[in-house]
Amino acid sequence: MTARLIGCLLVCGMALAAAFRPVSSVGEAVVLAALLLPYLGAFLYGRTHISAVAMGFAAGLLWLDLVVILPPVPDSIGLAVVFTAAGAAGTAAITRRPALALHTAAAAAVTITALAWLLLTRGPARFVPLHPGPHPLAQNRIEVPDHYYWLLLIGSVLSIGLVVATRRAAATSSKSLVGSSTS
Repeated sequence: MTARLIGCLLVCGMALAAAFRPVSSVGEAVVLAALLLPYLGAFLYGRTHISAVAMGFAAGLLWLDLVVILPPVPDSIGLAVVFTAAGAAGTAAITRRPALALHTAAAAAVTITALAWLLLTRGPARFVPLHPGPHPLAQNRIEVPDHYYWLLLIGSVLSIGLVVATRRAAATSSKSLVGSSTS
């Protein structure tokens, strides 16, 4: 129950971070909603555990630590994917349950994306990578966060896989219960 609540709070935090982004359009809001719905499904429907969500949040905080120590926020998601995968691998190694590793990856992806968007759009200028252009800071505050949609997409696909795996496991366990009661 607590893990579901914390997972939903992470998704709400992501939606709040997205609301603070400049140049948000209706189309962008629809895409964001479509990307966040699988997270809600995974956290509400999946059998998550607090340790998996905490490990994903910790992976996000470790990413934040590295970015704060060595600014700016990367304009590619490579480092974020590494931290997401490391959190998932750590959970899989500790628990030996792949579903919990997927929960960790989903929590890490949504946490890192929210933190990146907040740093890039509302943080100090030292966190924004500067690329040439007429107004590099303002332009990059708008354009660089868009790269993190790919991280949200990866987490969303993992969340869909988690919901499908949970449904299949529930269907097999109900079939085995029906089969054992008729014999």
